[in-house]
Amino acid sequence: MIRALTSPAGLTLTLATLAASPSLTDAFLHAPLERFSILSFLIWLAPLVLLLSNRLKFTASHPSRSSTLVALALLSLTASALLSIHALAHTALALALAALCHAPHLRLALWLVAALAWMPASGWLTATWPAAAAIRLAIASLGALALLLPPPPKPPQHSTLA
Repeated sequence: MIRALTSPAGLTLTLATLAASPSLTDAFLHAPLERFSILSFLIWLAPLVLLLSNRLKFTASHPSRSSTLVALALLSLTASALLSIHALAHTALALALAALCHAPHLRLALWLVAALAWMPASGWLTATWPAAAAIRLAIASLGALALLLPPPPKPPQHSTLA
């Protein structure tokens, strides 16, 4: 049941959040503060594409976390529609994409925080920073790296048979 919730519903929700975010593509293509945001988005998205294409595998999935992410994405998408705040639609997109990703908690949290690098609201907030585009690209890259690094080795198990 949970797999059905996170796969078809998560994918449908992701498509709905994309449809609710037309300002995102407009910002990527035309906003002067968002010159490299599409590159940040593609870098940030790359680990998820690898996970979904089964080139990168994690052993355990976290269905309860995925359900929570789907619920948060729905809440954010609804709030975006009611309040006409595009940043909430972009947040819903990041949450819906995270719901499709079955990565360990900390890695997924780092990846999700790195989504701020491609969101147009970040361009507005960092407009006066020197090298803001490079900083945002670095944040997206670190978030992607958090998912791409191999898991730490498991400690050896000691036998207690005597």
